[in-house]
Amino acid sequence: SIDFRVDPVPLEIGGLEVLADAPILSQGRLVQNGFVDRVLQGRGRFVIPSEIENSAERSVSALLQRTGRVTTQPTSLGDRVVMLGTQGYCAPAIYIDGARVSGENLILDQVVPINVVDAMEVYRSEAEAPPEFAGGLAGCGVIAVWTKTR
Repeated sequence: SIDFRVDPVPLEIGGLEVLADAPILSQGRLVQNGFVDRVLQGRGRFVIPSEIENSAERSVSALLQRTGRVTTQPTSLGDRVVMLGTQGYCAPAIYIDGARVSGENLILDQVVPINVVDAMEVYRSEAEAPPEFAGGLAGCGVIAVWTKTR
């Protein structure tokens, strides 16, 4: 038997230009906080910086509704973000820059305006959520919001 060993050599194809739009991978803070890793794992729904920048939405809750997992319920204080859980609509666990914020009647749009949001994550359940977001009200889902300041 004869073995041939050949070093791989890139083949240049004239007229072919490959463009890749991967701005999320170059966002240092989103790499450091684990967001990019979670996007690559593919569990949950994600709103990346370019989607936020190119969106005509004027509120965090409106942008979250585009994930197909979130809706709002009107309250006397404003619209409350809710998700469909096993017992109907309920308030998800909400994290801002990795810190859990509490309050069944939390009005997310009043806590974090859309112009400071860098990225968002939405998980339907505790089973879908990564360990750092599990527990508490995670049975109703999890929303993680990352701001431009972190």
